[in-house]
Amino acid sequence: MRKFTIGELFTDAELKQAMSIYKYTRAGFVCDRMVSEIVQHALPRINKLTEQENDPRYLGYMLEWAMIQQSQHT
Repeated sequence: MRKFTIGELFTDAELKQAMSIYKYTRAGFVCDRMVSEIVQHALPRINKLTEQENDPRYLGYMLEWAMIQQSQHT
């Protein structure tokens, strides 16, 4: 099974949007916004790339985690 980096799954513009959502959304709603505003639109592309059906909620949590990690290193 091939592993993918977050940069392979999401575009630079999507990652910038994710950081904006992370910074300006009240805790508890970040993942929901990530899913509705980013993941749902990117999901067909991600599914094709990974050659499998991916869970949008899992990808939303993954994006949120990545933004938390990024904000701790800036």
